[in-house]
Amino acid sequence: MRRSFLALCTASMLLLLTAFGTSVALGESCNRAGSARVVETEIDGPVEVIEWIRKPDGSLNLKTQAVFVITSAGSLYRSGDEGQSWSQQTRVGPVKAVSRTNNTDMQWFYNPVTGRAWTTDNQGLTYTAVAPDRQFVFLQAHPTLASTALAIISDNSVKNLYVTTDFGATWHKKHDHVEQAEWGSAGQDGVPEGNIIALVRAGSSLSFVRSKDYFATTDYTLTNAVVFLFHKKVVFIVRTSSRRGLELWSSVDGGQVYSRALFPNSDQIVEKRYTILDLDEGEAFVNVDLDDNTNYGTTFGSDRFDREFSEVLRYNKRDPSGRVDFRRVFGLEGIYVANRFNASDAKFAQTVLTFNKGADWKLLPAPAKDLDGKTIAAGSLLHLLGRTDSSKHNQLYSNEKAIGLVIANGQVGPYLRSSDKIGTYLSRDAGQSWIQIGWGSHTFEIANHGAITLFAEDSKPITDLKYSWTQGASSAQCSFTSRPMTLTDIATEPDNTARTFIMYGTRDAKARAASDFENWSPLGDKCLLGEQFTYQRRKQDSVCVVSDDHQPSHKVQTCPCVEEDYECDFCYEPVGARPKVCKKVCDEFDPTKEPLECIDTWFQTKGYRLVPGNKCDRESDVAKALEPTEHTCSSVPDSGSRPGGPSELSGGAMFGIVLVVLFILGGGLVVAAVILSMINPQFREMAARIVPQRYQQFGGASRGDEGRPRASGAGYAKVGGSGSLLDQDDNSLEGEEEPAPFTPFPSSSSSSSRPTTTGGDDEDDDFNPRV
Repeated sequence: MRRSFLALCTASMLLLLTAFGTSVALGESCNRAGSARVVETEIDGPVEVIEWIRKPDGSLNLKTQAVFVITSAGSLYRSGDEGQSWSQQTRVGPVKAVSRTNNTDMQWFYNPVTGRAWTTDNQGLTYTAVAPDRQFVFLQAHPTLASTALAIISDNSVKNLYVTTDFGATWHKKHDHVEQAEWGSAGQDGVPEGNIIALVRAGSSLSFVRSKDYFATTDYTLTNAVVFLFHKKVVFIVRTSSRRGLELWSSVDGGQVYSRALFPNSDQIVEKRYTILDLDEGEAFVNVDLDDNTNYGTTFGSDRFDREFSEVLRYNKRDPSGRVDFRRVFGLEGIYVANRFNASDAKFAQTVLTFNKGADWKLLPAPAKDLDGKTIAAGSLLHLLGRTDSSKHNQLYSNEKAIGLVIANGQVGPYLRSSDKIGTYLSRDAGQSWIQIGWGSHTFEIANHGAITLFAEDSKPITDLKYSWTQGASSAQCSFTSRPMTLTDIATEPDNTARTFIMYGTRDAKARAASDFENWSPLGDKCLLGEQFTYQRRKQDSVCVVSDDHQPSHKVQTCPCVEEDYECDFCYEPVGARPKVCKKVCDEFDPTKEPLECIDTWFQTKGYRLVPGNKCDRESDVAKALEPTEHTCSSVPDSGSRPGGPSELSGGAMFGIVLVVLFILGGGLVVAAVILSMINPQFREMAARIVPQRYQQFGGASRGDEGRPRASGAGYAKVGGSGSLLDQDDNSLEGEEEPAPFTPFPSSSSSSSRPTTTGGDDEDDDFNPRV
């Protein structure tokens, strides 16, 4: 008999550790009586999502708790005993995402790639396939109605918005051509249950719209939209602007009233990219790329209306994908840790700490001694690895149930240098002083209200882990496996009260053979969005799982711009097939007319614009024939003028459109939990059709995005906490008239509206800029 088998290039593992004792001999097994119980389970791929089932009031249901894990292979695993045993849910899948209802028994699972969806009303004991004939692109459960959900469904490649009120049995179309949709605060804080916010398309144009009655009517429309982000009652919207490239708009009341975010000297700067860092302390922190610098940006803090922003930290370290080294210490208000350069041309960053929301910053003092007991020179500095260094190292971590405890990987020295020796450090006073608890990079977790800290090396295969009952003053070590494995992360239940940990990682099973891989190009010798790609991927008949440390090679070659790289511009529509002819269809639009607010130069459209995200070589003859013509402004606008409403998008203006939404979280696995419910995988997928590829970055996780799972319903280091170290109105406009926000004009109905366009020392020093 011929036998079939799966050859594992790398085996992915789940391990459960429970009931840690207070002492164990060095090198002894963690399974020793009185120490810990270790249960190991092999799964079919790296962990991407961990979902902990919770009670409607937000606390864990410990009596009937179920835990779900989704792997990179799309397999769903379930544990009904808090992780002690796992079973693969073969009746479901492959799946990529989960959406929780407010009923602890009812969950949705779906896959935007295959378009399939399933429900369970008993925590995964049974499942029901949902509308198998539908193609689900995105799905979100209602915040307060367990049987109600919205979904973006592809109808013959057209994405439309549907709503179900009977847990998926029937679906009713509510709006055509919807790119993005969420419930917002529906059913909460006085917001109607039928509240929906969405991004809708008409031709090549996008508008942000809101309805209070499931789109029976549309009461607000904001044109020129690109993408939006909703978190609690705050909505951020990116819009195009003929003057600034981009504009950031916000609403602090769930989308009823909108205001443009005003940055210092906003009439003289061009806003290119945004990273939204934190929203939960009564103000917003946003990092803005103002000059196309890929190493740093300027971080601003808002007033209580999220309208007027002041500079908080200049030269804040960021990377080309939009990740920013700026993190909140969870559980305490006003405390943030960041990495910054002390000049625009500096090569190395330093770590700074604030206790007053960025009004003042201090350098971190190094520990008095290192792990080996050697004295560290007085005045030495400690620098912590942040999001921009997170590809191989876990980031700063804190938890609201362990007040004041902070753990991070970092190094001692004058600056943060990648070549310097890395260690793991712990603070008991929210970052004011530190001790070293390990050499090398570690992954870590805090549990049992901060009583126990678990940490283990994550840069090489290991058999031992360390734990401390004394918040780092002393630690013990035990062996959790006899076969070395590379640990990816450690997680505990979101409420951080138990002594149970879930660890996961990989173990090499056999070496990868080069013959298991092939080179592949998506369109053969043709170009895709101006580039020709050649990727290395696993062969179809090589049945093996690729390990996390595999780095597939790929080649990218830029192609000259051709006709297919362009689409019709604002107020133009295509006529005929080939060659493409774009005809002006708006009588009121005059492409030869200079914009009212003209700075230096303006662009006159020829009816074409480059497809967003296209990277073709614009020096080609086709590009020169189709792209807009640049003209010098005939007059200089009044420097005191400021637009009071939406800016008209000048036809043909070529904009780098980007919104980088990154939330600074602090719960590791648990972290990504909130991101899944707030910025789901389909958010990236929808944005990919709107935002230029080189600027895309949505979502984020507590301790690094690469290979880290998203865990719903978890505490994380940027959200929550009470008790401010600051007066609540420190950043408000005291004694001034409140700003008059812009209220978008209403449209009579969603179907008839037509939009117009488509994350110390008080002295003044380098770390305390006075603005």
